[in-house]
Amino acid sequence: MTEKKNNSSRRKLIFFDIDNTLAVGVPGRQYIPDSAVQTLKALRKAGHLTAIATGRAHAMAEQYRKQRGFDNMVSDGGYGITIDGQLRELRPLPYKPCIRVIEECEEKGIAWAVQIDDSDTRLAPDGRFYAETKDIYMKTETVPGLDVRKYPAIYKIYIAGRYPVENQIESLQYVPHCRYHDESSPNLCVNCL
Repeated sequence: MTEKKNNSSRRKLIFFDIDNTLAVGVPGRQYIPDSAVQTLKALRKAGHLTAIATGRAHAMAEQYRKQRGFDNMVSDGGYGITIDGQLRELRPLPYKPCIRVIEECEEKGIAWAVQIDDSDTRLAPDGRFYAETKDIYMKTETVPGLDVRKYPAIYKIYIAGRYPVENQIESLQYVPHCRYHDESSPNLCVNCL
């Protein structure tokens, strides 16, 4: 005779987004409401595994993961995976389509910045990106005459522009992208799904 398992007693893997799901508030001053903290504790006590699924860059989500007691995480819009606290894979974006996006931004005078490694810093060819966005999500380093073709990988592209700037950049259709604030924000990110 086979014993029937009760589905409610089975261990589950439950993923949580960070921004505006677990964490509320503005970047740099986000917090997790007590109700969410209690829910995470209850899920873990019941034997469930909890994980983060975020569009944030691995380097920008890692401290959050550790502080909140998560062992597992999908980061970089699905391009990075952390299992049992160890980064197992972090893939860059498709290189040639990214170069085309950057070239098109340059042709059209649209400010941009790139993340070329797993760090908390993005590079910009001039001060326009920060001047237009005032974005404090990560450090923005200005590298005059930045040529991204000198770097072997691109992990994220940040584009400065209010909606509908994304409609002006035809090459965006070949890379995963999203606006990471509402339409009134001057921030668009490639690979923030």
